[in-house]
Amino acid sequence: MAFGPAALQPPILRIFLALGILFGACYALILPPLQAPDEFAHFYRAYGIAEGSCVASTLTAIPVSLREMAAAFQPNMEEERRIEPDYILAFLHKPLEDGQRKGVTNEAANMYSCFPYLPSAIGIEAGRIVGAPPAALLYLSRLGNLAAYLALVALALRQLPGFQLPLLAVALMPMALSQAASASWDGVAYATAFFLFAYILRLAWDPQIHTLATRHYLILAGTVVVAALCKADLWLTPLLVLVPAPRFGGMRRKWLVLLGAIGLGLLVIAGWNYLNREDIARWVEHVKDRQIYLSDNAAFLVHQPGVFAATVGRTWAVHGVDFAAEFIGKLGWLAVTLPAWSIGLYFLLLVMLAATSEVRPTAANRVLCVGLAITAISSVFIGMWCAETTRPHTLTVLQGTGLVAGVQGRYFIPFALPLLLGISAVWRRINRKWLPAAAAVTIFTVNAVAVQEIRGTYYLTGSVSPYENKLVRRAGSTPEDGKVFLVRAGKRHWIIFGSWIVKHGYRWPEELLVLTPEQFATIPEGKLIGER
Repeated sequence: MAFGPAALQPPILRIFLALGILFGACYALILPPLQAPDEFAHFYRAYGIAEGSCVASTLTAIPVSLREMAAAFQPNMEEERRIEPDYILAFLHKPLEDGQRKGVTNEAANMYSCFPYLPSAIGIEAGRIVGAPPAALLYLSRLGNLAAYLALVALALRQLPGFQLPLLAVALMPMALSQAASASWDGVAYATAFFLFAYILRLAWDPQIHTLATRHYLILAGTVVVAALCKADLWLTPLLVLVPAPRFGGMRRKWLVLLGAIGLGLLVIAGWNYLNREDIARWVEHVKDRQIYLSDNAAFLVHQPGVFAATVGRTWAVHGVDFAAEFIGKLGWLAVTLPAWSIGLYFLLLVMLAATSEVRPTAANRVLCVGLAITAISSVFIGMWCAETTRPHTLTVLQGTGLVAGVQGRYFIPFALPLLLGISAVWRRINRKWLPAAAAVTIFTVNAVAVQEIRGTYYLTGSVSPYENKLVRRAGSTPEDGKVFLVRAGKRHWIIFGSWIVKHGYRWPEELLVLTPEQFATIPEGKLIGER
């Protein structure tokens, strides 16, 4: 495998830190509390870890003030109301009152290792020490994760003797960076995957490494352990095949190291699952309430592989465009959609940076990288099939109409770099000096668009109706006059079920406005709000 010089590394590192700090801080501070995917569950898990509970108990004792914040910032809150900054400031002034607590169940997040939650937990504990209010704890949690992400990716960039620009672009995608700036542990998982990828490539390409020393094996083993504690990052370990056999001291030792690294990762996963077996058992029982039976779903894969493969293909056909948007950046609870041109532009950037890379893998190595990425992505579909497929849905799939539920494009981010490596250096006749500037401009533009889309999705902007976020009805005594509407984005949306009102934080009937027919007629009709 051939590679080029590492002369571009310093400006690339500066670009990464400048844009990562700028837009990471924007995502951490502008996205309303608990609006990243599953953020409330990750925040609760990190809070328990901050108190020293690596293995979670059945109930996690959470301050009531945090529960109140979660009630005020429920998932997909943009469907209920758009807010002003004062709505958030209320929870920056509210005392934590740590002594007033209530236990919460958190089956899904409690399965995960405590390790990737440490940056978030450290931020939370620092806030608790100084008596920070509820929203401040969340922001400290986000900033702790962001700092860890930026540090790990910076280390990864420093490892690479080449292929730095594709890593830069993947790490600064709006999806990756916004998750890194949330209370979720996704950012730590992404950064760990990037570092493992970069370190293996350093062992393979660095001309100063002729024979692997003890320190190389120790760093590799430590990275594999961390990767095993971070979801599916262990799939990157077979990239050790790229390292020339002489650097191990022979082909036999190379395969022993490769198998040993995979075995170490599997041992760590098995060890954590055994240590955390009670939480895993609780999650298994929890999903049974949704008619999800893991053993049945695994057996389906064994007995109906052709049906499952067809289902995966059908899922790609239906949601392929959605996966692409979610990979680059569909933020919040899949609520903030970037313009199609920005998604296309970023994909073009990724392909261009990979295709013009100075790294030139052999044909066999290209096949390995692409095959590894496809295998890893396939494992995502297998995992989601087992964890999300209900028994009735299995019958639908057998009839040839169902899809694999729960898959999102952001799950593919850890495996993007091997795929890009598989297409690297196919377009060589280009002056690479302008590529860092082109990458920086594109990354800045698309992230700026993403920040603006967050602002427009969640916050009141521009000319706002005086009835925005208000419950209204028309004055009168007819059945039509009795209907209650929520004014959102300037339109009135009929609330079918009265239980929705209290569930979503509105005070009934104190917050209901009765409008004259003339006032009511000025509000355009919107959609139905049909959920309870």
